[in-house]
Formats: sequence, C-alpha cells, structure tokens
Amino acid sequence: MSLAISVIVSGISFGLVIGIVGFGLVFLYKTTGVANFAVGNMAMFETFIVYELWKGGIGIWPSVAIGMVLGGVFALLVYLGALRPFDGRGNSNLLVRTVALYLLLRAMADVFFGSNQPYNFPQLLPHSGFSVGPVDIAWADLITIGIILAIGGAFAAMFRFTDIGLQLTAVSQNAPIARLLGVRVRRLSALAYVLVGMVALVAGLLVAPKQLLSSNMMDPLLLYGFAAAVVGGLTSLGGVFVGGIVVGVVTNLVSTYVGGDLALASAFVLLLATLAVRPHGLFGSPSIQRL
Repeated sequence: MSLAISVIVSGISFGLVIGIVGFGLVFLYKTTGVANFAVGNMAMFETFIVYELWKGGIGIWPSVAIGMVLGGVFALLVYLGALRPFDGRGNSNLLVRTVALYLLLRAMADVFFGSNQPYNFPQLLPHSGFSVGPVDIAWADLITIGIILAIGGAFAAMFRFTDIGLQLTAVSQNAPIARLLGVRVRRLSALAYVLVGMVALVAGLLVAPKQLLSSNMMDPLLLYGFAAAVVGGLTSLGGVFVGGIVVGVVTNLVSTYVGGDLALASAFVLLLATLAVRPHGLFGSPSIQRL
C-alpha cells in the first residue's frame, strides 16, 4: 500500500509535467485555432540553449533566467517566421507546418548541439525526500507540483483579472467576432507563442535532468501531453492538467506493477476510452455550429 501511494504521488508530479506540455497544445489551439505539435521540440531546443549557457560558464540559475527570456523570443521567432506568413491558407495548412517545424527543430538540434548526445543536465531539484509513516515522498515531486500549480494559477489570474486575459478569452471563444470588436488577433497570437515558449522551457527543465538531454527527449512527453489534452478536453485549459494527472497516475501504476513497456500504450487506451465515452474530454465542450 505504501508503494502504491508513493507511485501515485510521483504520478501526480509526472502528470502535471505532462499537463504543462498539453497546456501548450490546448492554449495555442484555443488562441490561434491550431494545436502546434512542435511544442515539445521547442521545449527541447530551448533546454539546449540553457545547457549551452551553463556549459559556457554561466551559473545554472542565471542560465535558466536568461533561457526564459530567450525561450519567449525563440517562440516569437517561430511564430513570425514559420506560421504567421500566409496564415490565411487554412488551419490544415498551419497544422502541417507545425509538423514540419517539429522535424526541422529535431534536425537543427542534431546539427547545432552535436552528435555526442545524450548529455547530463545539471540537477535543479533536490534528490532527497522524507517519509510520512511508511510512505516515501521525494522533495522533487512536491516542488514540481508546486511549480506547475503556480504556473496554472498565474494563467488563471491573467485570464480573470487582466485586459489581455479577457482579450485572449474572447479570441478563444470566437476569433472572428473578437476581430470585428477591435481585438488585434495576430498580436495576441504572437503573445500566446511567447507565453507558451516560456512554459515549454519549464517542461524541458523538469524533464532533462531525469531523462538526459537529447534531441528526442520530449517525444514521449508530447504523446503523453496529447493524450492529456484529449482526456481533459481540447477546449479546457484547466482540464488538461486534470487529464495529465489521470494519465500520469495510470501510466506510473502500469509501469510499476505491469511493466514500463506498456506505459505509453496505457495512455492511449485512456485516450481511446475517453473518446468513446466522452468525445469532447472530461471538461471539454462541443462547438455548436449553425447549419
């Protein structure tokens, strides 16, 4: 029983990391109409930038701070260079561009950051833990949970209390009407990419010390994040974190008690079961269209 509780706590931590990746997909889907499947590799590339800064002699925490700024700038350049030009060609065209961007960033990481991957990324969170009775809990898991809940709370506050948040909400609900009311949709889309670029780096920094830094380190997280987004609901920013927790706990239990090879498969079983029972996810809502 104590092992199961420890696995569940670890699964919640892992699930929130999954949720932050899925959050990037859902946030961009709601604000731009396109789920950017390059989010995972954006996180990977930005994490490499932090690693290079640290390897160049800058302390790890200053490197993280500089990386946050550069991550936002990098995501903005991705939007302006790859997605904004000719963005009126339709969402299918833009979706294919994100897949091409996913492949391009993977290739660029191999070219710019060497062939000796994977690299050991410095530890950012403590290795130690504590016990509550027979249950062992790692400080890293609790800190991860705190960081991601803080990020979620900051976004919730932005949407509720700021003009930019209200405009983003309007765009997510009905972009054409928001545009008619004077909302600068393209400018908000650029801002959305800046925010997602910074959030994506958080996910990369949490993953790299555990799984080593490589050009393919975020590939499984992207699949898990997509599953979390579908389970939680592609129209629900809060639901993606709940979906991430569900996916994280289930996959951790499967990995511990059944086998690690079936962890990813169990995530997609959850995805398919959710689509069969609740096609719009646990917290998603169907879009109503006039015939």
